[in-house]
Amino acid sequence: LILILISLAGQSQIISKFTWNTVAAKTKADIGPDAISISKNSFLCSSGFAGTKGLNPGNSNEDINMKLPGYYYNVPGIDLSLSFRREKNEGSFFKRGDDFNFGMYNGNLVVIFKVKTSVKTQKTINSGYIYRIPMDGEFHQYHFRYTASTGKAEVWVDNAVVYTYTGI
Repeated sequence: LILILISLAGQSQIISKFTWNTVAAKTKADIGPDAISISKNSFLCSSGFAGTKGLNPGNSNEDINMKLPGYYYNVPGIDLSLSFRREKNEGSFFKRGDDFNFGMYNGNLVVIFKVKTSVKTQKTINSGYIYRIPMDGEFHQYHFRYTASTGKAEVWVDNAVVYTYTGI
């Protein structure tokens, strides 16, 4: 499950959602635009989170590399949630060029994002290592939210806050 929400003034609206439970195509979104491309070896499997379908890279040495249309995600705030089972040490859950990367480095959860400090300037926030992602064969929930109106970012693992950025 990948779920992306836009948050404006305390209200959330789903702008993108992939569950793979009701569709046969791995690039087909339940809500929002379909993926533009995906790794050729990836496939839908029945061993997803909580008995749902999931997306498998098909080769442990490759990433899924699902590409989404970037224009659609030009939003002031974002709320992103996914279920993930660790099987390697590196990877991005969601990445957008050099502006955003939520994922894993050296087995640790990290988030790097840019925030506007003024109309013409921005600042890169690098969380450093937030949380050691267990390689326990279990799915865990990873959630990132940035609220533009407050400048606050938070990361949750299994519904517990593990990182907070409190603004500019």
